[in-house]
Amino acid sequence: MIKEVNVDEDDDDPILAEIRPPNENYFESALGKFIFDIGMNVVQENVQTDLLKQQLKKSKTDKSASVMHAI
Repeated sequence: MIKEVNVDEDDDDPILAEIRPPNENYFESALGKFIFDIGMNVVQENVQTDLLKQQLKKSKTDKSASVMHAI
């Protein structure tokens, strides 16, 4: 026999309350912070790579000491 379950009945279930807290922000959880940090590291790496490419391109055209020092 199949029992119909009303979604509203599960709101008071303490087991489900422990699994998914109703007011928790995803990016404040440990997993959310971990994923956010990985994303920020990827963005930072791409920005630094792009900056290095720009500086190397500039160094080919301008042979000054300040450009060489920045690289």
